[in-house]
Amino acid sequence: MRRWLALSLVATALTGCPLDPSANADFERQVDPREVAEAVGCWMNPMDEQGHMLSADCTPLLHPVDLDVGQWETHGVFDFDVEPIPMLGGQVYRFMYTAGGPNYAQSTGFAQSANGVSIQRYSLNPVLTPPIDEPIAQLACTAIDRTTGVYHAWYRREKGVLYHATATDGRSWTKDITGDITSITSDEPGGLSTVLTCDAWFTGTEVQMLVGGLFGDPANGEVQFAIGETHSSDGFVFDPVHLPIFTPDPSSEWMAGGVGSPSVVGWNGDQYMFFIGAMEYEEPDDPFLEPFQSRIGLAHRGQGETEFTLLRDLPLTFDAASPTRVRAAVAGEWVLLYMRDLYDGAVIHEDPFDAMGLMLVYMPDLAGEGS
Repeated sequence: MRRWLALSLVATALTGCPLDPSANADFERQVDPREVAEAVGCWMNPMDEQGHMLSADCTPLLHPVDLDVGQWETHGVFDFDVEPIPMLGGQVYRFMYTAGGPNYAQSTGFAQSANGVSIQRYSLNPVLTPPIDEPIAQLACTAIDRTTGVYHAWYRREKGVLYHATATDGRSWTKDITGDITSITSDEPGGLSTVLTCDAWFTGTEVQMLVGGLFGDPANGEVQFAIGETHSSDGFVFDPVHLPIFTPDPSSEWMAGGVGSPSVVGWNGDQYMFFIGAMEYEEPDDPFLEPFQSRIGLAHRGQGETEFTLLRDLPLTFDAASPTRVRAAVAGEWVLLYMRDLYDGAVIHEDPFDAMGLMLVYMPDLAGEGS
């Protein structure tokens, strides 16, 4: 059985609830997820010698046997993203997640958490469904324009290409009827040919996006799974990705097959990218490729730098872990690191299913500041 990771980070359990938004940073720094986890009986286990990476033996956070699960999602979670939302001096977490079931092969729902762990589904899920004649609406990534409050989502349909949608609340989505996003791929040799995963955020009025995908021409067999970067002023027309900014290190066996699923957090002005490194991928002509024998890696780039530099792989000591997606959200000095993996446990399902779990990473040490 795979050991799953969870803890309860309850901002509202702390003393006071400042209404001044400028107090948000100070309020978040008071959060110590380890103490809150202990208070709710979630046993924490160090994953490295310094105790800066932690796991906990708890159930999956979002899976097909939750009490509020919908019929449309009973086959498991396929992809997801999380957006931390500052609120009343604390933080809430809003999730978009793709799941499957008898209603749709893959459709996308909305969920929210006041603590990053106890997740409540939206009662009218799914909120982003495929066209009537197609079976798939798989989430790729999300971003929120903090200036206008508009949510943006990028998702993939049956052919695997990227589409765009917007919402004002994360629940009622309007699909961009212009069509698929074709500008992001490249016609140059070695350029991006297929988008598999992404992570997006707004810098002012511009969307900045990292894309994990297939670079090169699958027809001649000269391809690699790598991560590139692009920008957009409207969320639909992107700069083409001609070259990757982060490629697998062939000397590291755990990522020799490729890298993908980027998720970036900012810390002290620098960027830290969590990603999935795999020993192998499925056949390149499959538009919904999945990594095999994978681990979570961490890379860094400083201010003004274009490319990321590998720091390390994370010590996933729980049995048989092979995560296929990863998302990061900053909570005070910690990062809540969500991952999708195959859960095999005492559940009503006869077969294992994909679900979402969590681990904890302490950021100051990763920034070289010590503990």
